[in-house]
Amino acid sequence: VLGETFKDENGKYYRTDEIDVSTLTVKGDGKVVTKLWEKMSKSKGNGVDPRGMIEQYGSDVIRLYILFKAPVEKELEWENSQIK
Repeated sequence: VLGETFKDENGKYYRTDEIDVSTLTVKGDGKVVTKLWEKMSKSKGNGVDPRGMIEQYGSDVIRLYILFKAPVEKELEWENSQIK
């Protein structure tokens, strides 16, 4: 499962809540970042809390999202906004 990742030119990762997604800049200092799809990782700040997602949407919805988002042989790009 791939998560939306934001990284600056020095290789530093930022969480989604630290980024102005419309301009791809760091909130507060305006540093430009690049948006990538990388394997989910705590250190990259692109992971999703499974318990929170299940509490919000229910386990059946999460299972359906995973099954229908991408074919089994391809990588799944996780986007919270598309679950709705």
